[in-house]
Amino acid sequence: MPTPWLGHVVDRESPGRDFRHVVSKRDLQDFIDLIPDWAQLAEKLERIVLARPSSADGSYKFYHREGTGAIFLHAWHKDLWVERRSN
Repeated sequence: MPTPWLGHVVDRESPGRDFRHVVSKRDLQDFIDLIPDWAQLAEKLERIVLARPSSADGSYKFYHREGTGAIFLHAWHKDLWVERRSN
């Protein structure tokens, strides 16, 4: 089981029908490797998840009891176009 003391886990959930992840686990790790002081910045980060679709492109959650957090990068519709309406 990952803990913030042992480092974080990059996990991938199935994107579901008609959806896809816009980055791979490898892409994400390559990006993380470019961030200076990542180990310090990622303290108490439990996991990064390539997650199922959501109305948000990404989200995060803080687990108060454990004092850890998670980042969720949600799958996009497979055609990669998102319509936005202005009010």
